[in-house]
Amino acid sequence: EVDGLIFHRRGQSSQFQMINGAVSSSITYTYLVQALKPGDYTIPAIAAKLKKGTFSSAPITCSVSAAASPKQQQSSTSSPPGQAAPPEVDKFAFITLSPKKTTAYVGEIVPTIIKAYFLRGIKVNLNSLPSLKGESILLSSLSNEPEQHDEVVNDTSYTVLTWDTALTPIKEGAHDLSMEMDATLLVKSSQRQRVPGFGGRMFQDDLFDDFFARYENRPVKVSSPIIAFSASTLPESGKPAGYSGAVGNFSLKTSAQPTEIDAGEPVTLTMTISGVGNFDSVSAPALTESIGLKTYTPTVSFNQGIQPNQGDKSFEQAVVVTDSSI
Repeated sequence: EVDGLIFHRRGQSSQFQMINGAVSSSITYTYLVQALKPGDYTIPAIAAKLKKGTFSSAPITCSVSAAASPKQQQSSTSSPPGQAAPPEVDKFAFITLSPKKTTAYVGEIVPTIIKAYFLRGIKVNLNSLPSLKGESILLSSLSNEPEQHDEVVNDTSYTVLTWDTALTPIKEGAHDLSMEMDATLLVKSSQRQRVPGFGGRMFQDDLFDDFFARYENRPVKVSSPIIAFSASTLPESGKPAGYSGAVGNFSLKTSAQPTEIDAGEPVTLTMTISGVGNFDSVSAPALTESIGLKTYTPTVSFNQGIQPNQGDKSFEQAVVVTDSSI
C-alpha cells in the first residue's frame, strides 16, 4: 500500500516457451494505479520468493499532475443509453452498453447492463468476454455464465446474453465508451452442392438446403455504439478528512478478541465495512491512537452481496499492547 495511491487489479496471464530444449515461463499481474491527488510517488520494490531465493524489482517513481478541466463536448457518434445498434451493423451479432446514467463523480459506481445479441438459430463460440474500450473507466468483473434469453429486434429474433455490472470513472473529464468482444459464428456458406456437368443446383427444393448446405466459421469482432460519458470531481464541501476515494453508502462495525490481556499479548481487531459502493477504494480503518501499540498489516477479505458492488469488506489486524497502562 502507498499513501495516496489505489491499485486496481486488472488481470493475470501466463506464458510458457520451449526453444531448442530451453524452457522458460512467466506470470504477469496487471494493475491500474490511481492517484488521489497530484504529487510525487514511489512504488516500493516488489519481492518474489522462489526456491533459489528472494528476488526484488526496482522501485518505481512517478509524478502526478493536476487534472485538466473536463471537456463537456459530446461525441457526434454517441447513442442514447440503452439504444440497441441496428442489426444492419452485422445481421448476425451486435452488442449494447447501457449505463444507468452518463454523468457521474470520480469513484462513483454506475450500474450498467451489457447485452450481446446473436441471430437466433446460429451457433456461436465466444472467444472472449465483453471488454470495455475507454480510458480511465473501470468495468466490474463479468460472469462467465451470463443470463440468457430470446428477444426480438426490428422483427428479427436474437439470442441475448446479459451481464449486470457497473462502471466506475477514476479520472475526471469526457470519455468515449464502447464494448467489444470476439466470437466465432458457424454460418451457412453461399456455395451449394452441384451435379457434375450441370450448372444448376442438385435440388431446387428449399427442404434440402440444410442437408446440402455448407457451413463455415466466421470470426467476428462485435462492437457497440460509442457512448459519451462525463466524470467530475466530488465537491470539496463536506468531504471528510483523510478521504480515500470510496463513493457509496457504508457502515462500519468493529470488534476485538480477547479484551483482557497482559502487556505483550496480541489482540485481533476485526473491522467490517458493509454497504453498496466502490469497495476497491475502501482501505483499512486506521487507529486514531497508536502510542503503546505495535500494529501489523491487516488481512483483507470481501464477501460479495446479491447486487453488484454490494457486500462486506473485512479487515483483521493484529495489535500488540506494549504498555500495561492502556
